[in-house]
Amino acid sequence: MKFKNYFIIMSVLILFIIASIFIINCQQTVDNEKDDDEKISSSAVSSSMESSSSDSSGSSSDSSEDSSSSTVSSDSSEVSSSSSSAEFDYYVDAVNGSNSSGGTTPATAFKTITYAVSQAGINKKIKVLPGLYDTAGNGETFPITLLEGQELTGDPDEWGDGTAATEITGSGAVGSTSYYAAFVCGENSVITGFKIGNTFYQSLFFCIYIGDVSASVLKNTLMQLSSYGGVILENSGSAKNINIADNFISTASYGIYIYVVEANINISQNVLVDSKIDVVNASTATLIYDNLFSGAGGGTFAVMVENGYPVIQENTFDNPGGYGGQAAIYCQYAANPKIRGNDFNCVNAIKTMTNANTADPDIGTSGDPGFNDFTHVTGYVINKGDNNASINLYAIGNTWPVYPPVLDTHVYIEAVGDRVYYGTGASDYLVK
Repeated sequence: MKFKNYFIIMSVLILFIIASIFIINCQQTVDNEKDDDEKISSSAVSSSMESSSSDSSGSSSDSSEDSSSSTVSSDSSEVSSSSSSAEFDYYVDAVNGSNSSGGTTPATAFKTITYAVSQAGINKKIKVLPGLYDTAGNGETFPITLLEGQELTGDPDEWGDGTAATEITGSGAVGSTSYYAAFVCGENSVITGFKIGNTFYQSLFFCIYIGDVSASVLKNTLMQLSSYGGVILENSGSAKNINIADNFISTASYGIYIYVVEANINISQNVLVDSKIDVVNASTATLIYDNLFSGAGGGTFAVMVENGYPVIQENTFDNPGGYGGQAAIYCQYAANPKIRGNDFNCVNAIKTMTNANTADPDIGTSGDPGFNDFTHVTGYVINKGDNNASINLYAIGNTWPVYPPVLDTHVYIEAVGDRVYYGTGASDYLVK
C-alpha cells in the first residue's frame, strides 16, 4: 500500500514537472516570436530610416555634387578666364586705350605699343588690338625696340591685315647703323600678326631689324610698297636662332636681307610677291625652305647669294615671264648654295655671275641628286658665267624641259672649256 501511494505521488510530481517545462517552453517560444517580431519591426524601421537617410543623403550628395560640380565649373570658368587673362600680360588698344591705365586687361589697355613695351619688362606677352599705330595719330616712337623675351601679338590669324587691320606705320634710326626700322627685335623676342610698313619711301628702311639676337617673325604682312625692305638680319652670331616663317611680303626692294650672318636661320613658308631674298653671307645653317616667290613677270631675281653656303630647298618660283634680267637664283662672288627640290616656272632659273670668283652652286650630284623641276623654264636653266677660276657645275638628278638638255638652249656656258654635268654617264655633260 505504501509502495502504491509512493508511486502515485511520484507520478503526479513527474506530470507536474513535465507540465511546467511545457508551459515554460511555450512562454519562451512566445517571447522569442515577440522578440523576432520586434527585431523585424526594428529592422524594418531601421531599414526605412536608413533608406530615408540614404535618400536624403543621396539627395544631399547629389545636391553636394551639383554644388561641387557648380563649384568646379565655376572654378574651371575662373581658370579658363584666368588662363585667358594669363595668356597675355599686357594689352594695347589704339582706339580705346590709355597710357594712364594699368594695361593688364583689354578694358585697361595701354594706348601705345611704345609705352607697353617699356612698362612690361622682359619675358612678357603683349596683345595689340586692331588699330593704326603711328606717330601722328597714336603717339608711337620709332623704332619700337622689344626687350628680351617679349612676345608682341597682333592678329596672326589674319596676318595683321583683317577687316580691321593691326597696322604699324613708322620709321626710326636703328642705333649707330645706317638702317631705319619700325621694330627692333630683342633677344628671344617674337613679332606676330601685324601689317607693317611706312607712309613714304625711305632708303634702307626695313619693317623689322634683327641684330645679334635670336628672334622670330611670324605671320605678318610686310607689304606697303613704300617699304624698302621687309626684314634685315645683321651680324647675328653662330649661337643665335632666327625664324622667319609664314609671312606675306611685298616690298619695293628686299623682302629679306641677310647680311654677315652665322646664325641658325629658318626662312620658310613665306609668300614673297615681287620681293627678293639677298644673302650677303650665310653658313650652311641658313635654310630657305618651302617659300613661294611670285610676281607679275618682273624682277631680276628671287634669291641672290653673294657669299656663303645657304640651303635653298623645295621653294616655288612662280613668275612666268619673270627673272629674265638675271635668274630666279643668282649667284655672285663666292656663292656656293645647295639647291634641292625646287620648282621653277620662269624665264631663267639659275645664273652665276661673270667674274664671280669661286661661285659654285651645288645643283645635284650623283650621291645627292638635285630633284629640281625645270620643266617650265622658258629661258636658260643654267647660265654659267666666266669664273676667274675655271669651275665645272654639277646639276645631276633634275627634271629638264627636254633630256638631255641642249647647249645654248637650256644651258649657257660663257667660258670655253667649262662644263655643266647633268647626268652620271661619262659623257653626260655640256661643254663650251
